[in-house]
Amino acid sequence: MNEKKSQRLNVLLFLLPIFMFFGLSWFAEKGEAVSLREQRTLSAWPAFTLQSVASGEFAAGIESYFADRFSFRERFIAEGNRLKSLRGLPEDDEVTIVATQGNNMHQVQSDDPVEAAPASGPVAESGDGGTSSPTEAEAEPAEEPASALQGNYLVVGNRAMIVYYYTPLAAKQYADTLNAFAAKVGDRYGLSTMIVPSSIEFLENEKYRRLSPPQSVALDYAAEHLSDAVRFVPVRDALERRMQEYVYFRTDHHWTALGAYYAYEAFAETVGLEPMPIEDYVREDLGEFLGTTYAATLSESVGAEPDDLTVYRPNVEYTYKKIVNGKRLDAELIDKEAKGYAAFLGGDSPLSVIETKQKTGKRLLVFKDSFANAFLPFLTPHYEEIHIIDLRHYSGDVYAYMEKESVTDIAFVNSVDVTSHPGYTRILAEKLDLEVEEPNYR
Repeated sequence: MNEKKSQRLNVLLFLLPIFMFFGLSWFAEKGEAVSLREQRTLSAWPAFTLQSVASGEFAAGIESYFADRFSFRERFIAEGNRLKSLRGLPEDDEVTIVATQGNNMHQVQSDDPVEAAPASGPVAESGDGGTSSPTEAEAEPAEEPASALQGNYLVVGNRAMIVYYYTPLAAKQYADTLNAFAAKVGDRYGLSTMIVPSSIEFLENEKYRRLSPPQSVALDYAAEHLSDAVRFVPVRDALERRMQEYVYFRTDHHWTALGAYYAYEAFAETVGLEPMPIEDYVREDLGEFLGTTYAATLSESVGAEPDDLTVYRPNVEYTYKKIVNGKRLDAELIDKEAKGYAAFLGGDSPLSVIETKQKTGKRLLVFKDSFANAFLPFLTPHYEEIHIIDLRHYSGDVYAYMEKESVTDIAFVNSVDVTSHPGYTRILAEKLDLEVEEPNYR
């Protein structure tokens, strides 16, 4: 009898903490709908329908709901991240490598406006920590590159960066796609492209910078394969000259507004514009924030020193509108209510337009990812209109739109990820209806 009581007591002691934890999770305050630590929207309670129950979606939704909202979740996340970081590089160097998920840059997404969409993606390391020669004969990448560093972030002190990798075939495919577009539209437009390097390219510590191949090699290779019809903006060179300044965020994968300004100077010189002094823009400090690379790594050292968000407003008369369901809705070019980098243009959206009173006769169309968001406000003094399309979200007829809006110039502004994998390039080819030979990724 005592043995049975002992067994029951053991079962009770085993189950009691489980039920207590479940009860705390059920009755505790659920908190905010958005995790500021992870920079994402938490799962909501699923809608009950017979179809969702039958398909299993309802049960899966409940599981996701509790996975996002159980008691002490934030503390568990922090401790889990701390344990993961122990497998990184020596602690006395204050350097760790944090594994995380890939990106959504290569995915065709909905037409709905979104918050700032990160444009950086999975990563891989070359065998010797450097890079191979950018020749097609040596380029034998896998379509989905496999590497010990794929999907990882490098944390150096108070700074977190995506580890870049280089795929020559992807760089050439991007150039070929732009060449195909140039051939299709003829000489009706002034065409240019800006490939924005990532922050790890300018890491001062050479030992850890070698975890990524030199992005200069990738950018030069892409530029060499562009036709004369597409002007290449040497933005990397402009940023390298200013690498001691605050041109990239430490907790986010994007550049700062100051870095975007130096890119604007390079763009203006390339396309024949006279850049405005930065003093001609209205500077405003919007406070501190923690960005995407912090959200991906949850590093305590990175989180302890948030970034400062400084913006530069155009000192010309303009309006900014987002096009939603065919309607032009007033929006903020610099949205002070948005969090972090999403302040620029109010985040990514399928289609938006900046209209100015500048009588330049120029109307610019920009095909972009999120790196363009901090860059485009600097262009307002030079164009009557700036039309902004994010092809990851846009599903309209691009050529009809170009004709309707009397576009005179077209710029492609994309992150260096286009030299890593062909995901975004495939979106360009699909949405712009281009016939481009697909390389043999194997």
